[in-house]
Amino acid sequence: MAKKLTFTRYLWFIDQARKQKHPNTRTLAEKYEISPVQAQRDIEFIRDQLCAPLNYVAAKKGYELTDHAFSLPSVWVEDEELLLLAIAKELIRDPDSRKILDGFVHKIAINSSQDLAEVERYVSYKGMGSYRQRSGILSQLLDALLLQRKVEILFMDYWGHPEKSGWRTITPCHLLFYRTNWYVLARDRDKLRTFTLARIEQVRLLEEAAGAAMPVQEIRELIDDKFGIFITDTDNPVVQVKLRFLPEIAQFTGSVVFHPAQQVEECADGSLTVTFPSTINRELIGEVLRFADQVEILEPPELKDELRAILRRGLINLGS
Repeated sequence: MAKKLTFTRYLWFIDQARKQKHPNTRTLAEKYEISPVQAQRDIEFIRDQLCAPLNYVAAKKGYELTDHAFSLPSVWVEDEELLLLAIAKELIRDPDSRKILDGFVHKIAINSSQDLAEVERYVSYKGMGSYRQRSGILSQLLDALLLQRKVEILFMDYWGHPEKSGWRTITPCHLLFYRTNWYVLARDRDKLRTFTLARIEQVRLLEEAAGAAMPVQEIRELIDDKFGIFITDTDNPVVQVKLRFLPEIAQFTGSVVFHPAQQVEECADGSLTVTFPSTINRELIGEVLRFADQVEILEPPELKDELRAILRRGLINLGS
């Protein structure tokens, strides 16, 4: 309640300064029946922490705004909302994104009964498998999307195809945050492709217009259509993957969402079958390998063959 009353004082003081009524320490203290010392602290906080463009006018013995467009957030943030913001800050590992979100949270956290720093003491997130990403890449791609312009990117292919590395012109269509990493869906020549931002070394914004935007609904459907991040893979067909998890792991895998449209069936012996659409790709194989000794691949046979080949190579590497 105390923070809410404090914020009310901030709003009143800014409003008075905007109207050129020249509020000061005395008028603030009298209005809210607080001490002159507390009133002066409020004014300093408004000016220094909230970055309000306050200018003291000696002739009027009070303050006015040098920028009348300045305003404070007018909503009150509930404790649960502040908790979710703290979690969001933990989830975002990209340094550019964290800096932006940190600034936003700082602006609105004053409108809460709880202190953000206090909430953050009790919230953590341990993200495994995140990729290192160069500073500035995300903001440049976002600019290209908002300005509807094409870009040149210096893209590095680390999966045994060095000939695919180099500069290329793309048309960004959508940014996707998936499993602690950022990706951009973009038109590359005549194909829609997915690029991880961690492999983009540089971005150059071009003057050339992007052309007709891809419908948002089409993008959403594309994202939900297949398992994992290989959503723009047109070189491999989409197949129905059917996995049977053994009884000892069935209860756990029953809580795992492999795909929004997955079909789950409980078997009489206590095992569990899960069916969902996917291309055969590295991410799918890695997901199946998590349960290697507790899962049977029922469909498709190509996935079973691929997994056998990978396990054989792995055994050779282990000297078996």
